[in-house]
Amino acid sequence: MTEPMDAGALLRAADAALRTLGFDVEPAPLVVLGPAQRTAIAMAGPFGGLIEAALQAQAAAGTLGLQALAALAGAADAAALLAPADPPRIAGGQGER
Repeated sequence: MTEPMDAGALLRAADAALRTLGFDVEPAPLVVLGPAQRTAIAMAGPFGGLIEAALQAQAAAGTLGLQALAALAGAADAAALLAPADPPRIAGGQGER
């Protein structure tokens, strides 16, 4: 069985995927249109507004996804800090007689 990816790794993978699609990713995180997308909008002629709206919606979805992953990574870090290093054993628990 494979180990699940940690939230930080998921955040980095999502960031890389968005950059691969041509979006620029700001540190906030904020996803904005990149140069290639701006060129596509300009070249779309009368359909440029439609193309821009679709790309802006994708950027907004990317921003929300990155923000959710950042919050998840922060929560995982906080949980790791609060977890006891060696949890106490409970008498009568599994494996004890």
